[in-house]
Amino acid sequence: MKDEQGRPFIVVRDQGKKKRQFGNEAVKSHILAARTVANIVKSSLGPRGLDKILISPDGDITVTNDGATILQQMEITNHVAKLLVELSKSQDDEIGDGTTGVVVLAGALLEQAADLIDKGIHPIRIADGYDQACDIAVAELDKISDTIEFSREETSNLVKVARTSLGSKIVSKAHDQFANIAVDAVLSVADLERKDVDFELIKVDGKVGGALEDTLLVKGVIVDKDFSHPQMPSEVRDAKIAILTCAFEPPKPKTKHHLDITSVEEFKKLQNYEKEKFIEMIQQIKDTGANLAICQWGFDDEANHLLLQNELPAVRWVGGPEIELIAIATNGRIVPRFEDLTAEKLGSAGIVREMTFGTTREKMLVIEECANTRAVTVFVRGSNKMIIDEAKRSLHDALCVVRNLVRDNRVVYGGGAAEIACSLAVEDEAVKTPGLEQYAMRAFSEALDTVPMTLAENSGLNPIATLAEVKSQQVKAGPEDRGKLGVDCMGRGNNNMKDAFVIDPLIGKKQQLQLATQLCRMVLKVNNMDSQCGKWPHSVHIQPGLTNQDTEAAFGAMLNLTFQSAYMNDGLIDFFTMVRGCWLVGTQPHVDLDHTIFKTFGRVSYLERIKALIQDGDETNHYLDKIIAEGFCQSVQKLGPLCHSVAELKYLAHMQRIATLASTNPAESYHELAFLYDGLGNLSGNDFASFIDPTNHASQLVILHMLVLEFVMSRKAVEGDKRSAIGKKGYHCRKAMSKVWIQQILRKLPVEYYEYGEWPLRFINSLNYSFDDEDQVWKPFFLSNGRTVIPAGETLSLAVI
Repeated sequence: MKDEQGRPFIVVRDQGKKKRQFGNEAVKSHILAARTVANIVKSSLGPRGLDKILISPDGDITVTNDGATILQQMEITNHVAKLLVELSKSQDDEIGDGTTGVVVLAGALLEQAADLIDKGIHPIRIADGYDQACDIAVAELDKISDTIEFSREETSNLVKVARTSLGSKIVSKAHDQFANIAVDAVLSVADLERKDVDFELIKVDGKVGGALEDTLLVKGVIVDKDFSHPQMPSEVRDAKIAILTCAFEPPKPKTKHHLDITSVEEFKKLQNYEKEKFIEMIQQIKDTGANLAICQWGFDDEANHLLLQNELPAVRWVGGPEIELIAIATNGRIVPRFEDLTAEKLGSAGIVREMTFGTTREKMLVIEECANTRAVTVFVRGSNKMIIDEAKRSLHDALCVVRNLVRDNRVVYGGGAAEIACSLAVEDEAVKTPGLEQYAMRAFSEALDTVPMTLAENSGLNPIATLAEVKSQQVKAGPEDRGKLGVDCMGRGNNNMKDAFVIDPLIGKKQQLQLATQLCRMVLKVNNMDSQCGKWPHSVHIQPGLTNQDTEAAFGAMLNLTFQSAYMNDGLIDFFTMVRGCWLVGTQPHVDLDHTIFKTFGRVSYLERIKALIQDGDETNHYLDKIIAEGFCQSVQKLGPLCHSVAELKYLAHMQRIATLASTNPAESYHELAFLYDGLGNLSGNDFASFIDPTNHASQLVILHMLVLEFVMSRKAVEGDKRSAIGKKGYHCRKAMSKVWIQQILRKLPVEYYEYGEWPLRFINSLNYSFDDEDQVWKPFFLSNGRTVIPAGETLSLAVI
């Protein structure tokens, strides 16, 4: 459907620059993206999984094998791949463990779906079959699950489960210690009757130095602060703590005030007043029975000295989260106003001490034996920051596993045993299922086999042989052993996961199956995708923020290449890429560009030069008189029905405006010309890629007319300064360059587009006069009917191209 001017209606914004994928093509492209992401994290699965090094744009290094961390720190732009990142994050938020496994399973399911699509099965039928298979697998997990018993006194089973989670982490050498720490921390804050664990009461902190074995659990709070004065006692027993979030200083008026001090005596009076007030505040704290003050804000050195004199230890600049944790641990109340401090609001702790580290004498404050033992802190040590960060992530996984067992103490066995059992169950049911869904169910069964195969591969075993052997053992085993035989990743000689106590919480394994299946259904249901065209092939990026010297060097290099690019393949594209690069560097260069095409970038100096060249009362630009302007505008108007993008239509309107103004208001026309190339810098990357694309015939014709218009307009600036021989020579070079570019553009266009470039080519071929013939202008070459009179040696035909 077209409008009255013959142009097609634009239904989707920038539809000419969009690429659309339909049906199975779109589904397969999504599956390919998901498989790529899954393959990245696959090698990190299991106790023998490998770590990844991630380097941030700031240069920070992260070493981890945690799936959620790897995916979150990767710069993923594909929207379907981002869904896998969110999938891993959902598993991490809800369960805390199994983030790698859920991505590997989702990738395997989508890979199997691609094979079914090739066989002609509709994606919706595949998704329906996956849903049925997931229900069967979840039911099988319930059948093969066991219950482990534990209590606050008997925690051995919980420790074994936590050890399984830590087996693949960087802390595996100290996994017994970390497993005990995780269990003790969770049980300290857990409400076993309600089966609830408040992770807000568990603080994980760390300090570089020492070894992983130096990590400890504190039944209290550790704060990265020390006592405000070095002569204060480093230990306070039976501490009564005043927890202040108000300013610990003499009161000040709440409104604007002005105090004039004109003598030393008045200053001493003010000093004594502040000292007396602060002593009163210290005494007020001591009267409540407090022997330690912890303040969220600071106080000056004089106040600090008064605290020391009055034997009141204090800690200043404690952060808000730490203040809240201290209040919870000590059963104290946070005091927002000093007047509200009472004895009932004090917190209590058995001991508050400073802990010193290494030769650097760094100190931290430890608050132990608190009134509320439900607040705990895990203090991690390590040789560097990377190890500490990874140890924190490993500990988080262990804490989550123990938390999950407190919520639901049912478990399944690891090493791929649960996946193999589910695979066999789904395969058995697939035979009984009529319809095409049975093929999807078999595919689901094969996808489940990917987990044990990946475990075997990462452990250096033959994945196919190992899977075949374990599957055979599970089939031959009785109901009591089904779901307990898995892959012996550690080479112990026994693949009974129950005996090795390699177990996973049931709710975590269920969550993996359900989340992966939901993601597959989402991807399979998408059969249409609109996307912007790819990036422009000539990715010349000049980084912004260069110095003046670097900017001048960049412009100098571009100027040297400008003329050469006229005779190079894709030289015009390179030229416009350089133009765009100039705008990325800056809009005000510091080199003299008055006699080149780049002069338009120095807009301020350029306009001042044009203003000086145009004499007062000169109302017309005789180098672009009405006849030439009308011919140019008619040629531009013919391009209207060919253009589809907003950028192309804007350029057509802008060029017509410049041509019209050139014969009525020369100064304004040059002002508008300065913004002609400015538009290239303002286009988005995708818009610019489409604009300079050689296969975009409409934009190539727009560029052709831009070259003609800029060439005609810039003659005025060069001709105005008759003393500039260099400028005139540069102008003749640019004339030849423009002619070559115009011919190259037309040469690459299909024959049916020749008529749209006829006027510019005839015009550029007619310009044979030089500046030596100062009395000659272009007007004699144009008759009143607008037809061109071509000098001898030129031709009207497009055969020249």
